Amino acid sequence: MAYPFKMDKTHWRNRRVPSNKDIIIEWLKLQPNKSLIHSHDIQSNIGSFAKTMYSKLVNPATFDRSWRNIRENGLLGGTGLHIEEIVTSRTEKAWLLTKDM
Repeated sequence: MAYPFKMDKTHWRNRRVPSNKDIIIEWLKLQPNKSLIHSHDIQSNIGSFAKTMYSKLVNPATFDRSWRNIRENGLLGGTGLHIEEIVTSRTEKAWLLTKDM
């Protein structure tokens, strides 16, 4: 997945690597308003994002657990992001992402 910016990786060398929760929230902020987020996005796209931005390799199931924790514990409060579970015809779960303007 291509990102709309280039990041000089030397900038991140002396910086702490963010938690999985922080990486997920940062990735969500880059998504367009009112976009659908599917389970496979969490497992694959966020992994690619973490590898590209932070050189952090994480098992997809780990991001899935972090995403579940964010949803169940309401950890998006204060970020300007809101999610609502959407029923789709697919067997995979999906969420509608909305942002405060």
